[in-house]
Amino acid sequence: MLNLRWPGRKAGRQLDDWEIYLTDEVRDWVAALDERSHKLVAQAIDILADRGPSLGR
Repeated sequence: MLNLRWPGRKAGRQLDDWEIYLTDEVRDWVAALDERSHKLVAQAIDILADRGPSLGR
């Protein structure tokens, strides 16, 4: 299983951002989403990268 870093991060990343890895299956699923859903998932992943485990459940 190949893991890839999430490519949706914005410029100006902080040094303490968490790196998010997606499996090929998840990457393909995100790529196949409609535009609105893709944007929502990308935003959620960006929030996860910003907050890491402190995000909670």
